Amino acid sequence: MDASARPRDYWTTDPVIRLGYATDVSVDPEDPAGVELIRSFLTGFPEWCERAEAGTDYLELGCGVAGGLLAQLQLFPRLRATGVEISADLVEEARGRADRLGLADRVELVVADAGTFDRPASADLCFWSQFFFPTASRAGALAAAHRAVRPGGLVAAPLVAAPARDDTSGLVAFRVMLTSWGIPLRTPAALAGELRDAGFTDPQVVRSPVGTSLLVRRP
Repeated sequence: MDASARPRDYWTTDPVIRLGYATDVSVDPEDPAGVELIRSFLTGFPEWCERAEAGTDYLELGCGVAGGLLAQLQLFPRLRATGVEISADLVEEARGRADRLGLADRVELVVADAGTFDRPASADLCFWSQFFFPTASRAGALAAAHRAVRPGGLVAAPLVAAPARDDTSGLVAFRVMLTSWGIPLRTPAALAGELRDAGFTDPQVVRSPVGTSLLVRRP
């Protein structure tokens, strides 16, 4: 096969491969262990959890197969969610999961480019899956988040850890893969600057047993 004809990135690869990858990098919301991983991840987000527990609207940009989203709906019975994903096959899988979990009445899954999502003041919590947003798509996605999140709302984005010299976890390969897709590897300071430029404030690095994220606020 000629190299120029090969799929170049996550979005143009074979759908079966893409679905497998999306499933592998997300928790399984149909497995109690997957739900517990999200509970552990959220230990560093007390205000987020308070809002979710009270009942509010959650938006996820780049939700993939919605593992984390559906896990949160199980953890917080009053939470309502909207997931936006550009790949229709992943949304189909996410909808099937929601149906099997009995959560379809609390979630809307939208097939769309995140940058075109336009629902002003529709959410208090937003997760931006920035690992799946190449440079050219990032400003549009953040503008959509800024429109959607109500004043005082929270936005979280995951950070890619820097690997140790003797790393054997696959982190080096993950970073190489993201770079090959055109996704910038932001340091905490660089990601904070990107989010400030989009109109968000008060960046803080949040560490949990299962990952590190940046949390900002919509003024």
